[in-house]
Amino acid sequence: MYHRQMHRTTEDRRGHKSLQGSDMIAVVGWGALLACTGVESTETDPTEGDPPTLAPDTQVDLRVQLERPAVDVLFVVDTSGAVTEAQQAAFFASVPSFVDYFADGGVSYHLGWITTDMEAVDEGGRLQGAGDVRFVTDEDEAPAEVFASWVRTSEQGAPARPVDAVYASLQLLGRGDNAGFRRPDAGLHVAVLHGGSDQSELVTAQEFVDWHALFTQGSPPSSFSVVSDLALQPFDDLCASLGGFHLTNSDVLDWSVQLPVLGVEAAPRNFEFLLSRRPLADTI
Repeated sequence: MYHRQMHRTTEDRRGHKSLQGSDMIAVVGWGALLACTGVESTETDPTEGDPPTLAPDTQVDLRVQLERPAVDVLFVVDTSGAVTEAQQAAFFASVPSFVDYFADGGVSYHLGWITTDMEAVDEGGRLQGAGDVRFVTDEDEAPAEVFASWVRTSEQGAPARPVDAVYASLQLLGRGDNAGFRRPDAGLHVAVLHGGSDQSELVTAQEFVDWHALFTQGSPPSSFSVVSDLALQPFDDLCASLGGFHLTNSDVLDWSVQLPVLGVEAAPRNFEFLLSRRPLADTI
C-alpha cells in the first residue's frame, strides 16, 4: 500500500504535491518528445487540417457554325432631290465597310441597289447594275469596287416611294428583271437612304409589313432599316415591325458610322446557344 502511494504523489511540508516515480518519468519522456518535434507551444494553427485550395473549375463551350450563312442586301436610294448627290456619293463610298462584316465572317451575300423613283422606265424597282449584271456576289472579284462603279447620283427623280420600290423589286420583278437576286435560304436586309416622307401608293405600311412576313417566311432573320436626316414616325414604326433600325443623324454625310451599324444588324451571327451545364452567376 505504501509502495503504490509513492508512485502517485507525495506532499511536502507546505502542502504542495510533486510527481514521483513512474509519473515523473512519463512527464519527462513527453517533454523530450515535444523538444524533438520542435513544438514550443500548446497553441494550434486554426487552418491546420483544412483541405487544399483548388483551382477554379472552368468550363469552355465551343460552338461551330457548319452551314455557311447567306444574306441578300438591297439598298434603296432616294433620288427625288431630298438627298443631294454629294450625300448619295458619300453613302456608296461607305459600302466597302458594310461589306467587310460579311467578308470577315465568310458570309455568302448578294448586294444590289434600286432608286425610290417609280416612274422612270428603267427604274421602278429594277436593280441598277451594268448591262445584264444587276447585282454583285461574294464570288465576284472585288465585289465592293464593282458595286461602287455602278453608282450614279441623281436629284432629278420622281417623288420618293421607297416602300413601293422595295415591293416592286422583290415581288413584282423578282422573277423577271431582278431574277436570281433573292434567295429563299438567305436573310433579306433592306437599307433605305431617304430624305423625306414616303409617297408610296401601291401598298400601305401595314400591307407591306404583312407581305414582308409572308415573303420571308421560312428564311433566316431579316430586317428593314432606314437612314435619314429626319425623325419620321412612320419609318420608326415600320423598322420596329420588321426588325430594323431607323437611324437619324444631323450630319447625314457620316455614312462611315451609319452603314457599319447596319452591317452588324445584317451579318448573320448566332448570339444565343445552350450551355452544357448550369453556369455560376456573374461568370458569363
